[in-house]
Amino acid sequence: MEGKPNVFITHADTMAGYHIGSWMLKQTYREWFNNIYIGVNQRRQEQEERQDIRQLREHWKRELEQYGGKIREYNPEDERSLEQEFQKIDIVMIIPHVKGREGVKYNKNIIRACERAQVRCVGMMSVIRVDRAAEGDRDRRRDLSRERSRERSRERENIDESARRDRRDHEYRRLAEFYETERALERSDIDHKCIFRSGFWLENFLLLKSHIRERSQLQLPTGDGRFAPVSLQDISHGVVCSIVEALRNKTQESRRRRNRGTDIWKFTGEQLLNGNQIAQKMSQALNEEVRFKEVSVRDTEQTMKETQMVTKARMELLVEIYEMIRRHEFDLVTRHLEEVLGEKPRTVEEFVKKYSNEFKPRK
Repeated sequence: MEGKPNVFITHADTMAGYHIGSWMLKQTYREWFNNIYIGVNQRRQEQEERQDIRQLREHWKRELEQYGGKIREYNPEDERSLEQEFQKIDIVMIIPHVKGREGVKYNKNIIRACERAQVRCVGMMSVIRVDRAAEGDRDRRRDLSRERSRERSRERENIDESARRDRRDHEYRRLAEFYETERALERSDIDHKCIFRSGFWLENFLLLKSHIRERSQLQLPTGDGRFAPVSLQDISHGVVCSIVEALRNKTQESRRRRNRGTDIWKFTGEQLLNGNQIAQKMSQALNEEVRFKEVSVRDTEQTMKETQMVTKARMELLVEIYEMIRRHEFDLVTRHLEEVLGEKPRTVEEFVKKYSNEFKPRK
């Protein structure tokens, strides 16, 4: 990689893409990069999406452009055009398309195009425990197949539709798709590969703020499961810090990468907490009592829909993460983020204080 690298961020008009692009374009890190291309999926314009979500994406895109990013529309279905797009790109940061099998196809097209264009470094955003989710999902699908075989011998009218829906909710389809994309990247011949697995975003609590404000309740379908919430702003900062650190040591890095291995970073918060403990920390931050209340997945889905700020794909992913938490499968803490940032990531209390106007219960 001669001189300053050109960077392409796929799906940059998403929350994760916006925050990563913002950090790259900030004065602290801007000197390390040449052109920073803000990749926007041109196929999205042909797909149905709520007006408020489209407006939010447009806002993110225009703000990154104002910071100095260069907007580039790309077609994730066309592998050849992607290869042309990446010809002069040194670093591609993949924000995966979460859209079922079609999304996996898009992600693999991007990875193959990076290979053919000889992109030196490819990073990818992912989620912690996707490997466990993929393995568990295979087991659950096998059990579910057996159960459905038994069901076919019963009277159709006696099968509870809601129970069948709950069983489907317990399949980790979206997380398994992340893992499939990870595996495609790991198996590629790209020189430098890095996967950034993130924990539960603190920003997700903003989707549940209505019940905190109206009822002083943190409503989650997580039972007594524990997890380590972490801010997407800190995760994105950590991604950019790790890239800059590699650029600082690129001579040593290029020698070390000859085996074409894959780095996997796991960015989590500093402390495992259950719903009750998170509610207590919110209470301390707001100086108001907030109580934890366990609710159903469907109740949580309805609350998220009411915010009108979450896509269907993201909501499906969150539902699967909530299920992992409830099953005690998301209880991971690492110090990876502190290592790359040189400081501890923000806590639940610090995050809630920053957004206290959003969370403050109404009297």
